[in-house]
Amino acid sequence: MTNGELFDQAKTALNVESDYALAKALELDQSEITAYRAGRPLRDAYTLTRLALALGRDPMALQAEVLRESEKCERKKAFWRSFSGLRGLGTLPAWLLAAAIALCALGFGQGSNTALAGGFRRRWRCA
Repeated sequence: MTNGELFDQAKTALNVESDYALAKALELDQSEITAYRAGRPLRDAYTLTRLALALGRDPMALQAEVLRESEKCERKKAFWRSFSGLRGLGTLPAWLLAAAIALCALGFGQGSNTALAGGFRRRWRCA
């Protein structure tokens, strides 16, 4: 996706017609939008975050996507590709936390409940 396409999507999402109105809505200078449309690499975290919020997207996912496409170094490109894949796990930590809370609510980890860990008896307690 090109910089111009990103800014056009933001214009549609914010229901504005000009780059001037878009710059005002995103709290950017119009000259910045003009420079990005002309080909300046879009690497500024503030601008990317404002765009992502306007588009209703995850700011880090958008940053990874843009940097993956614009990065020249293959090692860094590979990092942003792998980072994008990890972002797809988004709700996994929330599910793990919910499972831990459910186990605590069911009484696991309280009183005399113990588990073998590394050959030693270790008491499990929920915080």
